[in-house]
Amino acid sequence: MSPIAEIFNLATQKLCGAAAYNTADSHQVLAVLAQRFGLEVCFGHREAVEYVESSVASHLRVCITTTEDRLWSYTTYPSEPFLSCAAAFLLHISGDALDAALNTLQTKVENGMIDIGQRGELVSRFLWLLAKDLFVLGKQEHGSTFARGTGEGFGAELIHCQMISVVDFFKFVFGGGFWDHVASDAKEAFTDAYVNFSHWVSMDANIRQEESDKRTLVQLG
Repeated sequence: MSPIAEIFNLATQKLCGAAAYNTADSHQVLAVLAQRFGLEVCFGHREAVEYVESSVASHLRVCITTTEDRLWSYTTYPSEPFLSCAAAFLLHISGDALDAALNTLQTKVENGMIDIGQRGELVSRFLWLLAKDLFVLGKQEHGSTFARGTGEGFGAELIHCQMISVVDFFKFVFGGGFWDHVASDAKEAFTDAYVNFSHWVSMDANIRQEESDKRTLVQLG
């Protein structure tokens, strides 16, 4: 087994908290989904504390801080592309793995444990990222698993962390005829455009810099 494969297997085991991924284990399934899609737990739900404690203890979730009375912990998953690729591999490890994961998520959303956002933002995360998963998996050669050109070194390209053509991705998402109706200047602008995303993270502040801030950074540089 190559070094990259050994590290990859370790990442999947640590994320699952077990030697093998079990789609019937809701804690494992939610760990895989939470790392990639930024699942947020609703405060006060009867299952929330148990889920958070289990996720931190056994599924690589990180505790940021706790309330003074120690009744609640604020937690998140690290923004780590390699771990996201491991989670994606588990999510599509078999033909029914994705269905099982989405059924588990549906149950947790319906019982009020998982927050879908003020305007259903969680749905858009799943639509875009699952579309990318299916896009890259559809282009893989038969027998490919998690990386291309693994060999014995670290030069492998992780399947779910690769750059993809914006045009090809849009055609995949919206259909082949979509691009025929796009304005010519837009076609030219995106001809050589590529995008690479492997997971979503939650932000509690706007990190966009204003033009004045950018000018200040340029002057200081």
